[in-house]
Amino acid sequence: MTHKGPPDADALDELESDSDYEDGAPHEAPQETAPTESGHYRLNETAKALAALAREGLLGNGLLKASVGMLIRQASESQHWHNCAHFRSQDAAALIRAANLKTAFQYQAWCRTNLRHEHVVPNSVVYKMLCTQGLTEADKIAELLKNFCLRATITLEEDKKLTDAGYSSRMPEGFDLLRPTNPLARYVAVGLGDKLDKRPEGKLWHEVQ
Repeated sequence: MTHKGPPDADALDELESDSDYEDGAPHEAPQETAPTESGHYRLNETAKALAALAREGLLGNGLLKASVGMLIRQASESQHWHNCAHFRSQDAAALIRAANLKTAFQYQAWCRTNLRHEHVVPNSVVYKMLCTQGLTEADKIAELLKNFCLRATITLEEDKKLTDAGYSSRMPEGFDLLRPTNPLARYVAVGLGDKLDKRPEGKLWHEVQ
């Protein structure tokens, strides 16, 4: 089967926004428990769905753009949102500590209003990676999603710094879609690479304020 390359950039608009889905989705009160294996299960099931589309040559089909984008977006997400983001900036952490948040619900509500929840590698870039690499095996796609479908909580100022540098929806020059390396390349490019902390495994952020 001949593999088609990624669609034009103009065809990826529906994959760009990180905040639209969060704002449009129903928000249940976050559970107080730490993330479980359910997140990994969702990622693996998403990988199977993407692999099935890829084998049928449908991954890059423009009519399925929004559906594929949602699958990529949800691969790493859960109802915990900010509370289970893979990374959090140190400046965001300082603001959170000053807010003296006690519960997971308070944490999520405050962060949603005052901070930025975003995908470390823009969804449109993950989409291009999948198309460019021509992956059709679920385990390979799952590995890519695990390594690059990551989320971060950052300050509004840090988000503006990324946007002003032109990295709101793209990776820096030199990020190889065929052989991608550092998922934090956008942050490194604007001087934020050493200002992100990784969430301790098995913990929610409000537990380690």
